[in-house]
Amino acid sequence: MSKTKHSVGTSEKKFYLLYVDIMGFKDRVNATEHRELSNNLYKFREDLKNWFSPFTSKTKTFKLSMFSDSILIVDEDSLGGFNRISKAAVGVMYVALQNQFAVKGAIAKGPFTYDEKNQLFFGKALVDAYLLHESLYFYGIVAHHSVELDIKRGRLEGYRGKKNAWVQSSISLKGGDSSHYHISYNLVDKDRKVGVDLTKEYIELLSKIEETVSGIPRIYVDKTIKILENDSKLFNSLVAKGVGKNAPQDLFPFSERDVPRLHANAKVGEDVLEDAGAGDLAASDFAEGTDGKEKERR
Repeated sequence: MSKTKHSVGTSEKKFYLLYVDIMGFKDRVNATEHRELSNNLYKFREDLKNWFSPFTSKTKTFKLSMFSDSILIVDEDSLGGFNRISKAAVGVMYVALQNQFAVKGAIAKGPFTYDEKNQLFFGKALVDAYLLHESLYFYGIVAHHSVELDIKRGRLEGYRGKKNAWVQSSISLKGGDSSHYHISYNLVDKDRKVGVDLTKEYIELLSKIEETVSGIPRIYVDKTIKILENDSKLFNSLVAKGVGKNAPQDLFPFSERDVPRLHANAKVGEDVLEDAGAGDLAASDFAEGTDGKEKERR
């Protein structure tokens, strides 16, 4: 296959990939008049494009595709790419639930070919994300282990202005609960600012979905609410202790395992977070989805 300018990747080069599954799609197709479902999906896609527009308008590497019950988002392996794919995860959850679509998904990094011209999409990143998403038992987006180092680098290297709502805490898998990094989309507001608690609003959206389903989908709703409430509790406990006192977004990424230590350090007045000044830039960079080099060029 020849390389084309339409392709994000046609080699062993690594990319970030977000795979999202629209839950209960078969039942919706069978129960909904085709024109109505078509209108719903077109609105969903248009709302996604509008949510993504602050950062997709400034890059050619961010790609979005929808086919049947699947959403595929791909970006380059760079700080900017990671920033955008993380924000895309929040946007997908926000827009999906606003449109009463229950979704779950995963982000992975690895070799991938995204060839729009020839409609060819394949690679290890897609396989890893798909398999991880299958194991989820809640509505949300989880990080594959191929992405975890990049999440942790956000704290270890103190990326200024690159705060995303990654939290490592217990989530629900089909085989039982396990600690994974996941996007705490309930801790990001509708204007894309990190560190704003919208848990109550998301519970209301999930309750609307709950009213339309029975059985296993209700278990998904229950488990999702439990995870959102736990992340909210962890976040607010740190804010109450004065951790991340410069700005709430400075807390991210954080792990549930570290919360007791952060509480203890806060009691004795230690500076427990690196790069405390990053909060001043976080809100604006979040909306733009840029990395430092891109900002310098502008």
